[in-house]
Amino acid sequence: NLDTLNKAAASVGRIDLIFHPGLDYVGTGWLITKDIAVTNRHVAELFLRREGFGGWRFQRGSSDALIEARLDFRRQKGDDGSVRRRVEVRKALYVA
Repeated sequence: NLDTLNKAAASVGRIDLIFHPGLDYVGTGWLITKDIAVTNRHVAELFLRREGFGGWRFQRGSSDALIEARLDFRRQKGDDGSVRRRVEVRKALYVA
């Protein structure tokens, strides 16, 4: 039904990057719980790097700052940017 579709669509957001030397955004992520989102590995590898056994950390970007990632749940092609619902990506729990 339409309500189910609207609820699912509201959990999908664009992954925007800050301090990445060449990309403003990299793909999409979607919430699987209220505070855990997932994306594809090839997307995560554009702003994360492997560190140690199984660990992942944010890459260094412009001016040696750590790249920041945010999920923007209201970003649409052609919007004016006046309405946003952004969530900061704080860490990578797992990359497979």
